[in-house]
Amino acid sequence: MRNREDLGLALAHGPPKTCARPTTSACSATLPDIWLDKDEEEGVPSENSGGTTVYLALGTRNRFDEHVALSVAPAIPIYQDLEGEQVESDWRAAVTLSFSM
Repeated sequence: MRNREDLGLALAHGPPKTCARPTTSACSATLPDIWLDKDEEEGVPSENSGGTTVYLALGTRNRFDEHVALSVAPAIPIYQDLEGEQVESDWRAAVTLSFSM
């Protein structure tokens, strides 16, 4: 297993806590940073592995009632420093459907 570090900075805006409506929306912006160490096979590091990618993700979270919410956050890489020959990311997305009790 190789080493990995995930760091991030996030900013979100939503309705005030005094809002009594069960259906609400919130917006967010995040800068996740992912660093991967080089892969190793029999103790020898692979030249075509490892690197750093920083994404910009703008997302939204919509609460349908007090128990169900949907979050969507597409992200594009704004910085990529990959080691050796690797395919760079064009985009990624996170979609989360949450149920609470």
